[in-house]
Amino acid sequence: MISPPHSPRTLHVCRRRHLLLFVSAASVSLVSLIGAPCRQALLDSLDSVVWSLKAATEWRVRALLDSEPLAGDPRTISLPLDDGCHAPASRPAEVSPPLNLTAAKLLMQLNAVLLCSVGGIQTWSCGRCDAVAPPPLNTTLLASSCNPGMPSCEAYWKAASLVGEVARFATQAPPVEDGPELAALLVLPQERWVVVAFRGTRDLDAGAWMTNFQTWQDDVAGGSCGERVHHGWGESWVQLRGRVRQGVEALLAEHPTYRLVVTGHSCGASLATLMAAEWAADGSLSALSPPPLLYSFASPRVGNAAFAASVDATLARRGLTLWRVVNQRDSIPHVPPDVASLTPLTHAHARGARRLAPEPHQPQSQWQHAGTQVWLTPDSGGTEAEVCAAGSCNDAVPGYRLSILDHTTYFGVSSAGSNC
Repeated sequence: MISPPHSPRTLHVCRRRHLLLFVSAASVSLVSLIGAPCRQALLDSLDSVVWSLKAATEWRVRALLDSEPLAGDPRTISLPLDDGCHAPASRPAEVSPPLNLTAAKLLMQLNAVLLCSVGGIQTWSCGRCDAVAPPPLNTTLLASSCNPGMPSCEAYWKAASLVGEVARFATQAPPVEDGPELAALLVLPQERWVVVAFRGTRDLDAGAWMTNFQTWQDDVAGGSCGERVHHGWGESWVQLRGRVRQGVEALLAEHPTYRLVVTGHSCGASLATLMAAEWAADGSLSALSPPPLLYSFASPRVGNAAFAASVDATLARRGLTLWRVVNQRDSIPHVPPDVASLTPLTHAHARGARRLAPEPHQPQSQWQHAGTQVWLTPDSGGTEAEVCAAGSCNDAVPGYRLSILDHTTYFGVSSAGSNC
């Protein structure tokens, strides 16, 4: 779907409206300095402004979102998770390969490549691409909401990323040609791997940032313990899941002796967690030989405690391990914040009010990690790893000691969203 052409006057009006939205959004930072009555009034006003401006382009966004997933793909957050409410069954013999830091570093280099431009990835000519050699036999890119190279991608970004449009207009940055969340399917012949890698957030990818900030929790259809997941990442996985499965099955049919590897960095690690949980629960991972590698890096919290428990139970009952690698005092694994004292917020949404933050009287809304934490220790400068229990190591670092700088380098590999 290609948007209709706009006159210069229309574009000028749109840019003025986008600038107004940008200024309005920036003023949110002042909310904490205002008294409660005024704070609520300001929030209500900003909410009205944002949703009024977005109404004009709602039809374009909705049409694009509805047209991209495979036919028959569910539009709800549905995961066939095992029951994690009770003590997990006795763990069978370990199927997953043991922790391998050499493999982890290579996967981190691959995740860093995905932060470069789509064109550089497709031709394997980006500044970071030489770190992964020999290059992949093939690279297939899939984007939530739209596929790179499709005319509709630019239309989607102009409709869904209003703040990003202002940023690009102000900085004269070139238009982006990919959707908010990107998955890459690659074949690495030397390692004999078929890799599914989910990209982290690039610095100026406003669409991805908007997805990240959709932090209200959605109930999981298919869970039985009150599982909830981050709305933005859950929706992105729903949009990608059918095409990812189709692509992976085709590659494994071509390379039946290769190992499946699932990985992701930052918000991409959230999607890797969702894929690992779903494919473990439906038996897809257990059916593979050799067994899969599951590595996430710098993952934020994907869902609530019930979701984390169910994911861990799903993996444990199949002898699988999701290695969740965290560097030193990286702050991103601490978001969304697991703080019971946060003020309850709601989000005016077409499908009803959603939970933006955990509410004090709803402990089931609290955020928690799934997977086995691998901590790159501060004492070693991030060069040595320690396998940690939940709630310890990076999880236990107090807020005032967290560092965003530890998010930008893993194993000495730059994971910043630029410098490609």
